Amino acid sequence: MSPDQFAFLAQSLGAGLLAGWIAYIIGRRGLLLLGLRCDSAWEDLSFSGAAGLGVIALVAFGLGTAGVLRPGLFASVLALLLLFSLSALRAGGILPGGPEGGAVLRRTTFIIILLLTIPLLLLPLYPPTAPDAVTYHLAVARKFATSGTVSPTPEFHYAVWPELAESLFAGALLLGNEVTAQWVSFLALAVTAAAVAAFARRAGGEPAGLWGAGLLLSSAAFLCLGAVAYADMILTAFVTVAVLSFERWKGEGGERWLAVSGFMAGCAAGTKYSALFFPPVLLGMIAAATGRQRGVRPVLMFLVPCAATALPWYLFNLYYTGNPVWPFFSRAFGARYWNETDVAGQTWDLLSHYGTGKSFPALLMLPWNLFAHGELFHTDELFHAHASLSYLLIAGFPFALYAVTRDRSARRLASIAAAYTIFWFFTAQLLRYLIPVVPLYCAIAAAGAGQLLRRFVSPRVLPAGGALLAIALFLPAAYFPLRTVATDGLPPSTPGERDRFLEKRLPSYGAVRFLNARAGSAYTLYSYQVPQMAYFTNGAFRGDNFGPWRYSRIEGAIEAREDTLLTALHDLGAGYLLITDDIPGSGCREEWLTRRFVVPYYRSPGVALFRVSSAPLAAAYGPELVSPDDIRGKVSFSHAGIRVDVTEGRMYLLTCTGSAHPDFANAVLQMTWLDERGTRIRTDEASGVFLASTTVLRLISTSPARASAASVALDPLGETAPVITRVSAREIRFTPSEASGIKQ
Repeated sequence: MSPDQFAFLAQSLGAGLLAGWIAYIIGRRGLLLLGLRCDSAWEDLSFSGAAGLGVIALVAFGLGTAGVLRPGLFASVLALLLLFSLSALRAGGILPGGPEGGAVLRRTTFIIILLLTIPLLLLPLYPPTAPDAVTYHLAVARKFATSGTVSPTPEFHYAVWPELAESLFAGALLLGNEVTAQWVSFLALAVTAAAVAAFARRAGGEPAGLWGAGLLLSSAAFLCLGAVAYADMILTAFVTVAVLSFERWKGEGGERWLAVSGFMAGCAAGTKYSALFFPPVLLGMIAAATGRQRGVRPVLMFLVPCAATALPWYLFNLYYTGNPVWPFFSRAFGARYWNETDVAGQTWDLLSHYGTGKSFPALLMLPWNLFAHGELFHTDELFHAHASLSYLLIAGFPFALYAVTRDRSARRLASIAAAYTIFWFFTAQLLRYLIPVVPLYCAIAAAGAGQLLRRFVSPRVLPAGGALLAIALFLPAAYFPLRTVATDGLPPSTPGERDRFLEKRLPSYGAVRFLNARAGSAYTLYSYQVPQMAYFTNGAFRGDNFGPWRYSRIEGAIEAREDTLLTALHDLGAGYLLITDDIPGSGCREEWLTRRFVVPYYRSPGVALFRVSSAPLAAAYGPELVSPDDIRGKVSFSHAGIRVDVTEGRMYLLTCTGSAHPDFANAVLQMTWLDERGTRIRTDEASGVFLASTTVLRLISTSPARASAASVALDPLGETAPVITRVSAREIRFTPSEASGIKQ
């Protein structure tokens, strides 16, 4: 491990642990104010951690709505909350009491599991590439953080939304960076696992707690969501703690647990619309359990904190759009920022595009399809490849069924999970949207396993067997990050490594980084069908399927005359246009070099960035970099290549002229960029067909960072090689049309 990697890991891990400690201390103080004491360290960590995250998110939201979400003020408020919390905890003690007896076996098991889970700490340290994170969640958070104001964001798909998670991410960006924001999701994963362990331990005994946490972490879906800046893991933590707080009240009494449940349910509803399912369900169960004899006090204990934490976002939506649940129910409330076509398209996408349909047979086949055909329930490539549910959940079903038949608390949790699953099935069948109730199932299964094994397994065998089972359940969680490191290497530890990591996975990133370096933040980019650049764009970002800067406003103009394209870009207020080659009619073709107002600015494999000019421009070419002697007598030059000197960040036009004998020859033209040591940085390619008549193959590309030379080559594809008559490599710029040549 290099010094840079060690420093990065130490700094990042330290920042994450510090954030978790702050959230825990603040949340623990809140529980003490209510006079509540947890019955295990697991419960204390989960309930306090979730409450702390909710409080910090509300602080960020409050400062943002006042327009003063600034690093100094946000840090000062957190410091005051922390000092207030520490002063009380010193007197009252942080932990309510240690776990059950200090058996050597239990301690050894815990240490082994701790060592197995340490690699998980690497997952949130990679640069953000998850689609929804860079197109929406982090993009919105960055706007909140840079502007200091929580305001509508029509440029990032959803103009308004319950954005408590984005408020947390904004706070993380203010005091840290994108890795800190991803740490928030990881902390939410830890909170959820601890909450599952707390319930399973209480209902099924000490070993069952570790079984529940291990069962949860065995699913790659949770590990993926805990490593990216999505709202889903934060929502899951809030929902899990809300339900288990309700269960504490239902099982043991203590109406103040209802205040915790209401607070967390409100935080969940302030994070995502789908969480609106839980407050009325919990409220109905509270009302049914209390009846008329105990009056409305329990209901108010839940309802008041729930409304206080959830309503601000819906009032925010109402104020800016006239619709508290924008963009849904637009016929009743209106559809500001979107039109009815947008709303219909988004509704169809959510309700009909994913899953297996909403028929009764599909419902019966749902358990099988979730595991065997999980790709049907995902929206993006990241989750198609990795985020699945563990087959170990199937093994836990008999134990969950056993718990439901014998334990009232398990039945209550199962009824909530089942009702939400049916609600999910008939709405948006995305696995991420089902995740919030999977921890409840893990808790029930682990508790049932504990109850069943304690009944039928000898007390002499159970401790050792339980320890081995716990370790086995955590093995998938240990394997997942090791597989990630084997595939991607250790997380990038320097800015250069980060840039290379991102450009490899997000090809358009190089163009945006190039633009940021030259234009700062004083620009407006229209990104056509490339929404992943929303977070990385320093300037104003435009481009989405829906809304005021929808793609339909430019579709057709790209292939039309230049004046049509220029008018469309002016109407969009765009100074730059980013497109990719896989979109019909886009790319950087030869005819783009003759345009006068929308001209190439950056080119890399599959990606083209164009600049919009108010004055006419013309292509100006630098001196020839390839000598005729370099190709004399060569049919191809694939192995030795032709080496030319280049300048970093300049655009080059490479042409190869030749012909085929007798009919045609396929070939690929290559430009391999090299640093000053001759080490390969990147290879750009353009394939084509050489005909019997003279044919010209062209490649336009911008030299990447650190490039000082390039190796030009032509590789024949097949047995027939073209006959080369000329190779040319020249720098190309666009200058005022009356200029000739490149001014140095």
